Amino acid sequence: MLVLDGALTVRIAPAIGSTLLEAIRAHAVVSIDCSAATELDLSFIQLLIAARVSALRLGRLVGLAAAPDGVLLDALTPDGFRPTEADGFWFEGAVG
Repeated sequence: MLVLDGALTVRIAPAIGSTLLEAIRAHAVVSIDCSAATELDLSFIQLLIAARVSALRLGRLVGLAAAPDGVLLDALTPDGFRPTEADGFWFEGAVG
């Protein structure tokens, strides 16, 4: 379980990216808990998508520990993402 909390924004995107990459390299399955995030922006969502792609290329898995809620859900919904349980990850990129 990788816990990411506080402000998850572009200001610390390089550190978040490094943390995600280290976790992917060290573990076959990475479960991300960002439920304690106080703020996040599109850069964090992009990092999660990139982490998923990188993990899949290495034969590994990345996902969220729980369905999106709080600031993550708030950030996903206006940007056209629709969380769905049918997707093995945590959202579908439906723009509407």
